[in-house]
Amino acid sequence: MIGNDHVVATCDDGTIIRRRRRPESAEMDLAQEAALLGRIAETLPLPVPEVRALSADGTSIVMSRVRGEPLLTSIADVRKSHAARLGAQLGAFLTALHSIAADDVHDLVPVQSCPLAEYHADAVRIADTIRAELPGRVVGPLADFLATPLPSSVRQLRLCHNDLGAEHIFVTSPALEITGIIDWSDAALSDPCLDLGLIWRDLGETGLVAALMWLQTDFGADEAFLERTQFYARVKALEDFEFGLRTGRRDYLANATLALSRLF
Repeated sequence: MIGNDHVVATCDDGTIIRRRRRPESAEMDLAQEAALLGRIAETLPLPVPEVRALSADGTSIVMSRVRGEPLLTSIADVRKSHAARLGAQLGAFLTALHSIAADDVHDLVPVQSCPLAEYHADAVRIADTIRAELPGRVVGPLADFLATPLPSSVRQLRLCHNDLGAEHIFVTSPALEITGIIDWSDAALSDPCLDLGLIWRDLGETGLVAALMWLQTDFGADEAFLERTQFYARVKALEDFEFGLRTGRRDYLANATLALSRLF
């Protein structure tokens, strides 16, 4: 399977080999990602891939395969009936993840201050590119959003997955319990609202509220955290809509279309 950043293949023994397409552009190398997974695995309430081997040149990694299938493959049905349960599981997961001390991982992950102006600029560019393809009812509210002043910046960075979309959350079927979180290549000391924004995008307000009820953290004391969470949800829905159009990935496009309709 060829993704935006990786080429992934299943080995005969059931393990996964993942190769970065552009290793020179990554902020965290595979050795750091492997070390991070080993360091946080026992702290988190949901499984992460177990690293089995690294290639000598540092461009490929062999990992255990997480049980289940990506949530993205069943997201339409899940959102209707299981968003609250999955949101609660993700809230407990983020409580553990965001509580890991920065000093414990500062040598393994980059620091990303998440400048909102850059996200906003990307959203403006994407909106200009895909405007003709957007659902009509989204165009006006999207324009209003892009003209709205940005939320306040994050005060305290936390260890974040930073790409906690439905494609990286694995679930069982039909029980729909989360069996693991994959692809930690974007992990960083970052704004925790970005992780929450992707839950809002993919599981709707029901999933977000459930996550927040289980989330035990003090960053909610920041009055702008819900504004930032919604901001990221909207920007990331735009990104996935554009990605689905550009690559022909109907699963991304369908999920992003529903998300845009809800979020705007």
